[in-house]
Formats: sequence, C-alpha cells, structure tokens
Amino acid sequence: MLGRIILNNHTLERLDQLQPNHFYFEAHQKLFQHLRNCVNEAKNQNVLTLKAHFQIEKSLIELGGSKYIKDLLLAENQSPLFSEKDYARNLVDLWQKRELFSMIEGLDKGKTLEELKNELNEKFEALESENQGELRLINNLVDEVVEKYSTKKIEQVKTSFSEIDQKVIIEPGNLIIIAGRASMGKSTLALNLAKNISKKDCVILYSLEMSGSQIASKFLSESAGVNSYRLRFNNLNQNEQTSILARKIENKLIVYDQPAITLGFIRSTIKQVARKVKLKAIFVDHVHIMTSPNKRDSRERQIAEITAGLKAIAKEFGIVVFALCQLNRDNEKREDKRPTLSDLRDSGSIEQDADVVMFVHRDQYYLERMPENPGSNNYNKWLEAMNKWSGKALLSVAKNRDGEVANIVLKFDSEFSRFSDLD
Repeated sequence: MLGRIILNNHTLERLDQLQPNHFYFEAHQKLFQHLRNCVNEAKNQNVLTLKAHFQIEKSLIELGGSKYIKDLLLAENQSPLFSEKDYARNLVDLWQKRELFSMIEGLDKGKTLEELKNELNEKFEALESENQGELRLINNLVDEVVEKYSTKKIEQVKTSFSEIDQKVIIEPGNLIIIAGRASMGKSTLALNLAKNISKKDCVILYSLEMSGSQIASKFLSESAGVNSYRLRFNNLNQNEQTSILARKIENKLIVYDQPAITLGFIRSTIKQVARKVKLKAIFVDHVHIMTSPNKRDSRERQIAEITAGLKAIAKEFGIVVFALCQLNRDNEKREDKRPTLSDLRDSGSIEQDADVVMFVHRDQYYLERMPENPGSNNYNKWLEAMNKWSGKALLSVAKNRDGEVANIVLKFDSEFSRFSDLD
C-alpha cells in the first residue's frame, strides 16, 4: 500500500476510509500520516523527496532508513494485480481482527455467556462504524430543511435558461447527466451552461475531446456573436474583428483539457481549486472517454464505477457535477429518433446514479439528412416538421429526482455555438 502511494500520490485520494492506525507498525503509521499531510498540502512526494524524511524519522531509521524505500517499492512491484481498494480493505480487516482479539482478551470471564456475547457485539458494531461518518438524526435533518426554506437559504444553481430553472432543481450534491447522439450539441449546451454559471461562481470544465483553444473559440464566438467557423478559419470581416477585440470576458471558468482524465485527477484538482475559491460546479465532457484504473473490468463496470464516483464527488465537495454521456445507436434505428433512458450507452448505472438526466435532440439534424422530394406523399409532413424545428432543439428531462419529467424547447444557433431561451 505504501509503495503504491509513493509511486502514485493520487492513490491516496481514493482511500478516504484508510487511517494511520490501520497499519500495524508504528513506522508505517507515521509514514502514511506524513504522505497524507504532504498530499493534502499539494506537496507531492517521491523517492527523492522522501529520503530526507527516512533519514530523520527514528522509527523508519530502525527499519533501514532510506534503503527501506526500495523494500516498499519492491513489495508493490511484486503484487501489481491488486487494486489499492483491495489493499485498503485488507488492512482494515486485519486491524479489525487485532482490535477484536484485544477486546476478547479484555472480557470479564465472570459474566454470563449472554452478557459476554452482547458486550462483544456492541464493541464490534462500534468498531465497524468508527469510519462510517457521524450519525445524523432525521429530526435534525428536518430542522435544517425547514430553516433552509423558511430563510430562503436555498443553494439552487441557476443556469440562466428560464424554463430549465423553473422545471429542474439543481442543488449541490447533484449529478446531472446531459446525453445525446453526436452533433446534437451537448458539448455546446454544456459550455453555455458553464459560461452562465461561471459569471458569478467558480466552475471547472474537464474537456477530454476539445482542446482549450477550441473551447476558447466557442466561448468567444458565443459571447461576441461571431460566426464560429469564420473565427476558427481566421476569416472575419471588419465588424466581427472589432467585436472580438472589444469583447471583455470575466468568467470564473477553469479548463482542464488533458486527453486522459480519471476520478483521482478530478478529485485532486477540485481540492486544489477549493483551497483558493468556493467551487460551484464541474462539467465533464465526457464520461465515456474517462480512464478507469480497473482496466480488466468490462467497459460497463468501468462506466458504473465512474458515474458512482462522480456522484460521490458531488456529495463530498457539495458541488453540482454535470457529466456528458453518449448514446448507443438504437434511437437511429427507430422512426422516432428522440432518445429514451434505454439509449444510454454502456450502463444502466448512469440512470441509477444521476439525479437528473437530460437529452439534447435536434429533429432538424435528421430531417435535413432525409429530405422528401416535392410532390411526394410525405413532403408536406416533412416541410411542416422542418418549419417547426428549424433553429430549435428539444431538451428532454427524462429523469428528475426532485421534480417532474419535462420537454423544454430551446433556440439553437449553430453559427454562434449558442443555445438560448425560445422567447
């Protein structure tokens, strides 16, 4: 366990339940505490930086000093198949056994068998619950909710889309899924939402597909009202150039555009940002490109772990997590192309973990690719649909844990990479 943490400090971010006293040797307890303190202070540790610590810590000197680092790394290299969660679970199990044996030795042998069994059960239940967090009575929780609503201290995150804000309650701790087929505009919608929220509050965007430069171009195009394609090809007229140069952007949006992003990376960067400013929301674009440490698992199980991890991050840090997801191709085989929850790709756990699932769908996209010839039986029906959905998108709220499902029509302007209220 220690060897793995030394090789990859981010391992610690997935081991919230592991405590120093779970290690048997005092030297290991102190080393684990030292590593955790350093990581919490954003001081990453490796073999070189740890040498000084091994040379001054008495308990580590007794084990061999800086040479002992090699033993820890060798132990890790000889057991590469086990995950850090397996190591941690084993350490906690062994600690509980030691504590239990100690309890047994301390039992009063003069008590009846029933009394001994009850005492032992109580102690073991206390042992198991030690790392499970504080107990919260429902009475206290109800009082908190009453106070929140009576004083209007509601931390609802506003998207600045009027109908979304009226029909969908988005609060800290929520996992919001934005799903859609390719070219439906889910990344554009996510960027628009991130832009609106980050006008007042700090937001992080993790982009696994678009580079920071592409995101900035879309951001600028939408903000300045400039054609996004002409902007990227540097083919702007004089008015557009003036508009770009005059545009002043002051949003609190942080962008990470690394090609491989893990839950550990997200957790680590959130901690870094949260130490400096209050974070309101993060956007992940998108879930199906994220990297899972358990590469031997099926992709379905990996996605399940990722979405469960994102929900845990939302609750732990008290933020809203917006996660983009792809759909399978089943909707394109149907006459009605509008997606349903069963179209979510790879895992039903996405629907299970999410507080809200919203589908972005544009009928115009499919109608333009399946035109009817004038005079054909279906031409008038096709033309009517084109007129109805041209420049519009349907945001279908298919799951809404704190409200009702709904269909919201938005204006979509592809020229400026912009969604807006219909009216």
